[in-house]
Amino acid sequence: MLYWGETKGALQHLSAAVARASTEAVSSLAWSITTLLDHAILHIEDLPSELEAEVRALLAFISSVTLISLSPTALNELKNTAHKVLSFYVNKRLIKLSQEWRSHVRAQLNKGGGKLFQYVSKIEKSYLNVDWNRDGEVDMSPQKSLSRQVDKWKELWAPQEMCLPVQSLRLN
Repeated sequence: MLYWGETKGALQHLSAAVARASTEAVSSLAWSITTLLDHAILHIEDLPSELEAEVRALLAFISSVTLISLSPTALNELKNTAHKVLSFYVNKRLIKLSQEWRSHVRAQLNKGGGKLFQYVSKIEKSYLNVDWNRDGEVDMSPQKSLSRQVDKWKELWAPQEMCLPVQSLRLN
């Protein structure tokens, strides 16, 4: 997966260099990508047969030409193939991680919560903790901190132009 991510990124850089017509960057990137693609055959295990055939065909095509002489269409095709292979391996890894997570959760639930309980409990109680140092000023007095918060938010809590039902009862 890492190999194909690097390959895809390098091909995107090459495509951008070709679009900018930067010959120095193109020749440098082409050499690096050619070296990288020399090892592609080692990184096609478990690919579906259609995708493996596509990779092999593109590698055969690239070995017959130089990357510098590739047309933008051929370069785009190479990028698309690298993207497909990367997506295949990413999806495969996500499926495996999902299955592992599901089995871990089920195992922990069979234990009555196990390791999951401490995290769920921590998240449920996190709003109860107040960090007095987040205010900016370090006062050991909650009263000062609360009065600053009241001054900061009082316009939004009860704007002066709005007459609340409780205030209207007091006025009468």
